[in-house]
Amino acid sequence: MTSTYLEFLDKKGRPHRILRASAPVADTHTHLISRELVVADALQAASEAGVELVVTPLDPAEEAKDPDAALAQLTDALAAVSNPPTLRILAGAHPYHAESFLQDGEAAFQKLLAHPLAAGIGEIGLDYTCDVPKELQVEAFSAQLSFAVKQNLPVELHIRDQKDDENVTAHKDAERILSTVGIPKQGCVLHCFTQGPSVMRPFLDMGCTIAYGGALTFKKSEEIRQAALETPLTALVTETDAPYMSPEPLRGMPCRCAFVTVVEDFLATLFEEAKIASKHEVEEALWQNATKLFLS
Repeated sequence: MTSTYLEFLDKKGRPHRILRASAPVADTHTHLISRELVVADALQAASEAGVELVVTPLDPAEEAKDPDAALAQLTDALAAVSNPPTLRILAGAHPYHAESFLQDGEAAFQKLLAHPLAAGIGEIGLDYTCDVPKELQVEAFSAQLSFAVKQNLPVELHIRDQKDDENVTAHKDAERILSTVGIPKQGCVLHCFTQGPSVMRPFLDMGCTIAYGGALTFKKSEEIRQAALETPLTALVTETDAPYMSPEPLRGMPCRCAFVTVVEDFLATLFEEAKIASKHEVEEALWQNATKLFLS
């Protein structure tokens, strides 16, 4: 008989169990090509946990400068997994790599998007915690977003403000760019949302989807949880951002795609306890939203 749990060891060798999902689960943002992960192992664990859709960004100015090598790494891993989840890729230059993308990333970007697994553009956006000039970030973001609008491809956004920036300047600038350039009809996702309701609402009003990951489960994340509770079921998706930001009680160990089941269960329980929706309704909505974005 198949166990309903999967067991993972933390950095100290202590076992932690996660519940195998009883309904289809999607991880809408996970970094499969990472120094901390073996791609086939990550996909196998995800499959065994009940994850049926995995979306991974590939950066044409970083890990996918050689798009053929990056794509081969993913397809070889898929072939090594029994009953693999459906895999989709996004192509996009992270704001950290805006300058490299503008200099020589266009060819790799286009080659990634031409692949049969390609489903959208991401993660693109603005990150004001790094030393990349803002004007270069804006230029790279606007160019990639414009392409997504013209081709009607869904986008995933990385938007991060400087610490203690009460004006949330990066988010305000992103709002302005989205209003000017436009939003693809196929969808726009705020990846790894870690702000409160007031920052979220303008993006919801523009038709964006909000992605919640491990940070939702952290003890001091009350603002994020409140934002989640104010997000309509039609605008919710889950993610891991693996190998970063493992959810409680797995925090401190490298995150894996399989851990999205922990995030989904936490989010569904949050909605049920608030008497907004049943766990089943939340799980169904999360799956429908993810497949509508990346499989339709």
